[in-house]
Amino acid sequence: MKQVLLLVPVLAAVLVGLPGCAPAASGPVTPAAPVMPVPPLPQTVRLDQDDDGSVVNLNVGDTLEITLPGNPSTGYAWQPEIDPWPTLGSLGDPEFQAQGTGLGAGGLITLVYQASQPGQVELTLLYQRPSSPPDPEAQEFDVTVVVQ
Repeated sequence: MKQVLLLVPVLAAVLVGLPGCAPAASGPVTPAAPVMPVPPLPQTVRLDQDDDGSVVNLNVGDTLEITLPGNPSTGYAWQPEIDPWPTLGSLGDPEFQAQGTGLGAGGLITLVYQASQPGQVELTLLYQRPSSPPDPEAQEFDVTVVVQ
């Protein structure tokens, strides 16, 4: 038992001294690469009719979802007055979610865009029949989108 107790301090001294036995680096030491800032993760910003006239700030890669009341069975649709490309790119056709069970029931239409490049766009959506001439009385939804 005494022999084991005598070996404990010797073993501890050996273990403490081992890191100093590592070979020294040969040649010049290369500094670590500079730390690059990590871009923010893409986020989804959701707007509805209460956000009409607002300003929205997005980062490139963010998604903008705009949900407005509508009824595609009437032939009306929400469509941009001017294509917001290249600042915003459309992510497909608008989606419709009925809010009633009856045939031809109205509901909510969601348009989805992705921030494609930095810039500012005045996004005006008009609720009108796509095949008809522009209607000055068409319902509008306006939002200013700033992409950084």
